[in-house]
Amino acid sequence: MIVWKEQLFLRKRKILKFLANLNLKCFLQDFIEKSLGNQKKISSIIKPKD
Repeated sequence: MIVWKEQLFLRKRKILKFLANLNLKCFLQDFIEKSLGNQKKISSIIKPKD
């Protein structure tokens, strides 16, 4: 019984870790896209296109 609970706990921890990694990747991707978009906006303001 105790072993079974331990296995369940470890499995939950693995899943949580996996989800945390996914969230981090999505967050980083979103952050990079936003910062790149902001850079484009800033550069277009600094150097207006003819």
